[in-house]
Amino acid sequence: MDDLPQETRRPVDFKLEPIPIPLADIKKLELYPHATGGYGDIWKCSMSNTKFGTRCVAVKSIRVSQSDDKELYKIGRRIRREAYVWINLSHDNILSFEGIINDFGQLPALVSLWMENGSLNVYLKNVFPSLSSRRKLELIQQVAAGLSYLHGEDVVHGDLTATNIFVDDHGNLRLADFGLSMIAAESGNLTFGSLQSANTRWMAP
Repeated sequence: MDDLPQETRRPVDFKLEPIPIPLADIKKLELYPHATGGYGDIWKCSMSNTKFGTRCVAVKSIRVSQSDDKELYKIGRRIRREAYVWINLSHDNILSFEGIINDFGQLPALVSLWMENGSLNVYLKNVFPSLSSRRKLELIQQVAAGLSYLHGEDVVHGDLTATNIFVDDHGNLRLADFGLSMIAAESGNLTFGSLQSANTRWMAP
Protein backbone atom coordinates (compact mmCIF):
# COMPACT_ATOMS: atom_id res chain seq x y z
CA MET A 1 0.00 0.00 0.00
CA ASP A 2 3.03 2.28 -0.22
CA ASP A 3 1.74 3.68 -3.50
CA LEU A 4 -1.44 4.96 -1.85
CA PRO A 5 -1.77 8.64 -0.93
CA GLN A 6 -1.48 9.20 2.81
CA GLU A 7 -5.04 10.45 3.19
CA THR A 8 -6.48 7.21 1.78
CA ARG A 9 -4.79 4.88 4.28
CA ARG A 10 -7.31 3.71 6.86
CA PRO A 11 -6.95 1.32 9.81
CA VAL A 12 -9.74 -0.99 8.66
CA ASP A 13 -9.91 -4.48 10.11
CA PHE A 14 -10.45 -6.66 7.05
CA LYS A 15 -12.47 -9.62 8.29
CA LEU A 16 -14.07 -10.38 4.93
CA GLU A 17 -12.71 -10.41 1.42
CA PRO A 18 -14.85 -9.59 -1.64
CA ILE A 19 -15.06 -12.77 -3.71
CA PRO A 20 -15.06 -12.11 -7.47
CA ILE A 21 -18.49 -12.75 -8.97
CA PRO A 22 -18.44 -15.07 -12.02
CA LEU A 23 -19.35 -13.25 -15.23
CA ALA A 24 -21.92 -15.98 -15.94
CA ASP A 25 -23.88 -14.89 -12.85
CA ILE A 26 -24.31 -11.33 -14.13
CA LYS A 27 -26.73 -10.47 -16.95
CA LYS A 28 -27.24 -6.98 -18.35
CA LEU A 29 -30.90 -5.94 -18.28
CA GLU A 30 -30.45 -2.97 -20.60
CA LEU A 31 -28.57 -2.52 -23.87
CA TYR A 32 -26.81 0.65 -22.70
CA PRO A 33 -25.59 1.92 -19.31
CA HIS A 34 -28.47 3.04 -17.10
CA ALA A 35 -26.43 6.07 -16.08
CA THR A 36 -23.14 7.63 -17.07
CA GLY A 37 -21.15 10.06 -14.97
CA GLY A 38 -17.71 11.39 -14.19
CA TYR A 39 -16.65 8.09 -12.58
CA GLY A 40 -17.84 5.74 -15.29
CA ASP A 41 -20.93 3.74 -16.16
CA ILE A 42 -23.68 2.15 -14.09
CA TRP A 43 -25.30 -0.94 -15.55
CA LYS A 44 -28.62 -2.38 -14.40
CA CYS A 45 -28.11 -6.14 -14.17
CA SER A 46 -29.49 -9.30 -12.62
CA MET A 47 -27.28 -11.51 -10.48
CA SER A 48 -28.07 -15.19 -10.04
CA ASN A 49 -26.86 -17.74 -7.51
CA THR A 50 -27.21 -15.48 -4.46
CA LYS A 51 -28.58 -16.68 -1.12
CA PHE A 52 -31.75 -14.76 -1.98
CA GLY A 53 -32.01 -16.17 -5.49
CA THR A 54 -31.75 -13.82 -8.46
CA ARG A 55 -31.42 -10.15 -7.49
CA CYS A 56 -31.33 -6.86 -9.35
CA VAL A 57 -27.92 -5.22 -8.95
CA ALA A 58 -25.98 -2.18 -10.08
CA VAL A 59 -22.60 -2.79 -11.69
CA LYS A 60 -20.37 0.28 -11.50
CA SER A 61 -17.44 0.26 -13.89
CA ILE A 62 -14.72 2.91 -13.75
CA ARG A 63 -14.06 4.47 -17.12
CA VAL A 64 -10.40 5.10 -17.89
CA SER A 65 -8.68 7.37 -20.36
CA GLN A 66 -5.45 6.29 -21.99
CA SER A 67 -3.61 4.22 -19.38
CA ASP A 68 -0.73 1.80 -19.61
CA ASP A 69 -0.66 -1.57 -17.87
CA LYS A 70 1.15 -0.13 -14.85
CA GLU A 71 -1.50 2.54 -14.31
CA LEU A 72 -4.33 0.04 -14.80
CA TYR A 73 -2.75 -2.23 -12.19
CA LYS A 74 -2.43 0.65 -9.75
CA ILE A 75 -6.03 1.80 -10.23
CA GLY A 76 -7.22 -1.81 -9.98
CA ARG A 77 -5.51 -2.10 -6.60
CA ARG A 78 -7.29 1.04 -5.42
CA ILE A 79 -10.66 -0.33 -6.51
CA ARG A 80 -10.03 -3.63 -4.74
CA ARG A 81 -9.05 -1.74 -1.59
CA GLU A 82 -12.33 0.17 -1.65
CA ALA A 83 -14.08 -3.17 -2.13
CA TYR A 84 -12.32 -4.54 0.97
CA VAL A 85 -13.50 -1.53 2.94
CA TRP A 86 -17.06 -1.66 1.63
CA ILE A 87 -17.70 -5.36 2.15
CA ASN A 88 -16.76 -5.06 5.82
CA LEU A 89 -19.35 -2.35 6.42
CA SER A 90 -22.80 -3.27 7.71
CA HIS A 91 -25.38 -0.64 8.61
CA ASP A 92 -28.98 0.19 7.72
CA ASN A 93 -27.86 3.41 6.06
CA ILE A 94 -24.98 1.95 4.03
CA LEU A 95 -25.66 0.48 0.58
CA SER A 96 -25.20 -3.29 0.59
CA PHE A 97 -22.16 -4.48 -1.36
CA GLU A 98 -22.31 -7.76 -3.28
CA GLY A 99 -18.75 -8.08 -4.57
CA ILE A 100 -16.54 -7.32 -7.56
CA ILE A 101 -16.52 -8.60 -11.11
CA ASN A 102 -13.26 -8.77 -13.04
CA ASP A 103 -14.58 -9.28 -16.57
CA PHE A 104 -16.69 -6.15 -17.01
CA GLY A 105 -14.12 -3.88 -18.61
CA GLN A 106 -10.46 -3.00 -18.12
CA LEU A 107 -10.84 -2.63 -14.35
CA PRO A 108 -12.70 -4.49 -11.59
CA ALA A 109 -16.33 -3.33 -11.37
CA LEU A 110 -18.23 -2.89 -8.09
CA VAL A 111 -21.53 -4.71 -7.64
CA SER A 112 -24.17 -3.45 -5.22
CA LEU A 113 -27.91 -3.85 -4.76
CA TRP A 114 -30.03 -1.95 -7.27
CA MET A 115 -31.92 0.99 -5.79
CA GLU A 116 -35.09 1.44 -7.86
CA ASN A 117 -35.83 4.85 -6.31
CA GLY A 118 -32.47 6.14 -7.49
CA SER A 119 -30.31 8.72 -5.80
CA LEU A 120 -31.41 11.19 -3.14
CA ASN A 121 -30.94 13.93 -5.72
CA VAL A 122 -33.55 12.39 -8.03
CA TYR A 123 -35.81 11.43 -5.12
CA LEU A 124 -35.93 14.99 -3.77
CA LYS A 125 -36.72 16.43 -7.19
CA ASN A 126 -39.73 14.13 -7.39
CA VAL A 127 -41.15 14.38 -3.88
CA PHE A 128 -39.67 17.44 -2.16
CA PRO A 129 -42.81 19.65 -2.42
CA SER A 130 -44.84 17.01 -0.58
CA LEU A 131 -42.26 16.15 2.11
CA SER A 132 -43.31 16.93 5.65
CA SER A 133 -40.92 18.60 8.07
CA ARG A 134 -40.82 15.34 10.00
CA ARG A 135 -39.79 13.38 6.89
CA LYS A 136 -37.09 15.92 6.03
CA LEU A 137 -35.66 15.61 9.54
CA GLU A 138 -35.80 11.82 9.23
CA LEU A 139 -33.75 11.94 6.03
CA ILE A 140 -31.16 14.21 7.64
CA GLN A 141 -30.92 11.86 10.63
CA GLN A 142 -30.38 8.86 8.35
CA VAL A 143 -27.52 10.56 6.50
CA ALA A 144 -25.98 11.54 9.83
CA ALA A 145 -26.37 7.98 11.14
CA GLY A 146 -24.64 6.49 8.11
CA LEU A 147 -21.85 9.03 8.25
CA SER A 148 -21.40 8.53 12.00
CA TYR A 149 -21.09 4.78 11.42
CA LEU A 150 -18.43 5.30 8.74
CA HIS A 151 -16.41 7.58 10.99
CA GLY A 152 -16.72 5.04 13.80
CA GLU A 153 -15.09 2.52 11.45
CA ASP A 154 -12.32 5.01 10.57
CA VAL A 155 -13.68 5.36 7.04
CA VAL A 156 -13.82 8.79 5.40
CA HIS A 157 -16.33 8.98 2.54
CA GLY A 158 -14.51 11.73 0.68
CA ASP A 159 -17.33 12.72 -1.70
CA LEU A 160 -20.68 12.78 0.11
CA THR A 161 -23.28 14.36 -2.16
CA ALA A 162 -26.96 13.76 -2.89
CA THR A 163 -25.93 11.76 -5.96
CA ASN A 164 -23.99 9.30 -3.77
CA ILE A 165 -26.88 8.62 -1.41
CA PHE A 166 -29.54 6.17 -2.56
CA VAL A 167 -33.14 5.50 -1.55
CA ASP A 168 -34.19 1.89 -0.97
CA ASP A 169 -37.63 0.34 -1.48
CA HIS A 170 -38.67 1.34 2.04
CA GLY A 171 -37.66 4.97 1.65
CA ASN A 172 -34.51 4.62 3.73
CA LEU A 173 -31.28 6.31 2.70
CA ARG A 174 -28.09 4.38 1.96
CA LEU A 175 -24.65 5.95 1.51
CA ALA A 176 -22.42 4.61 -1.26
CA ASP A 177 -19.44 5.25 -3.55
CA PHE A 178 -16.72 5.43 -0.88
CA GLY A 179 -13.45 6.60 -2.39
CA LEU A 180 -14.62 6.47 -6.01
CA SER A 181 -13.98 10.18 -6.52
CA MET A 182 -10.26 9.72 -5.76
CA ILE A 183 -10.06 6.62 -7.97
CA ALA A 184 -11.75 8.48 -10.83
CA ALA A 185 -9.26 11.31 -10.46
CA GLU A 186 -6.35 8.87 -10.65
CA SER A 187 -7.84 7.18 -13.72
CA GLY A 188 -7.75 10.44 -15.64
CA ASN A 189 -11.53 11.05 -15.77
CA LEU A 190 -11.30 13.90 -13.27
CA THR A 191 -8.46 16.04 -12.08
CA PHE A 192 -7.92 16.67 -8.40
CA GLY A 193 -8.38 20.38 -9.04
CA SER A 194 -11.70 20.04 -10.85
CA LEU A 195 -12.86 17.45 -8.33
CA GLN A 196 -12.21 19.76 -5.41
CA SER A 197 -13.72 22.73 -7.20
CA ALA A 198 -16.88 20.83 -8.10
CA ASN A 199 -17.47 19.63 -4.55
CA THR A 200 -16.51 22.74 -2.58
CA ARG A 201 -20.05 23.26 -1.28
CA TRP A 202 -20.02 19.77 0.27
CA MET A 203 -16.69 20.16 2.06
CA ALA A 204 -16.11 20.96 5.71
CA PRO A 205 -15.40 24.66 6.42
